[in-house]
Amino acid sequence: MAEAKKYQERDFSRVKGLSGISDAQIAEHLKLYAGYVKRTNALTERLQGLCLEGKASGADPGYAELTRRLGFEYNGMILHELYFEALAPGGAPEPPQGSRLRRAIEASFGKVETWLADFRAVAAMPGIGWAALFQDPRTGWLSNHWLTLHSDGSPAGYAPILVLDEATSSLDSEVEAAIQEQLLGLMEGKTVIAIAHRLSTIARMDRLIVLEAGRIVEQGTHAELLALGGHYEKLWRHQSGGFLAESALPATSEPDLPEEPLAEDLRADEKSGPSTDDAPVTTRT
Repeated sequence: MAEAKKYQERDFSRVKGLSGISDAQIAEHLKLYAGYVKRTNALTERLQGLCLEGKASGADPGYAELTRRLGFEYNGMILHELYFEALAPGGAPEPPQGSRLRRAIEASFGKVETWLADFRAVAAMPGIGWAALFQDPRTGWLSNHWLTLHSDGSPAGYAPILVLDEATSSLDSEVEAAIQEQLLGLMEGKTVIAIAHRLSTIARMDRLIVLEAGRIVEQGTHAELLALGGHYEKLWRHQSGGFLAESALPATSEPDLPEEPLAEDLRADEKSGPSTDDAPVTTRT
């Protein structure tokens, strides 16, 4: 029996001491990333076993669910790797003059300021997902996109250049409060299930459920969970009530752009594997 593929968890211990996001928040995201790697490997092994045993069947609900779940977990792994790759302490607030990334942004948006305003607008959209800068491999043009969860909204064939997780982290407290008020109005009289890492976005929900390693470890109202002094209280204390001023999104190391955005080059790059010591595909979540 062929050995199942194994993705290795990459070392992002250098990602600390950033402006606008605490080391504790980074640590929580690293835990999430580790979980995605672990579950991707487990699902890959399970599905490969079913395939080799001749049990792969699209009519089997279990097989179908495992296959769909693999895409979710894999995308979560890759998006987190791209996110951490782009973060660097003391990074420049914008791409350097004359850099390939800056030239590509200016060719697509006219000015870096125009691109950044649009990227922040995408990041400010309410929802659970990612804000991402993509490149069309055929034309080299860049465009900003919103990805719901890990994949919905990803343009087919485009290569991600920069991704921002938990996009509401780029908001100031006034804008965040305004968005929350709008969401509360939309949710009134409805049963709503919301998923968030940023606790201030869910603190006013009627019931909060805290998951750890796939298990429910705490549940209750915001006040009840704070009084409990457990997982939720620790996360809330680390986030200092939610908002942290300037997002780390523009303070990035420069990603490599291809000399020529050819689809064949992208396919060749992808063969190296996204979870090794080599950088993932970059015309670049």
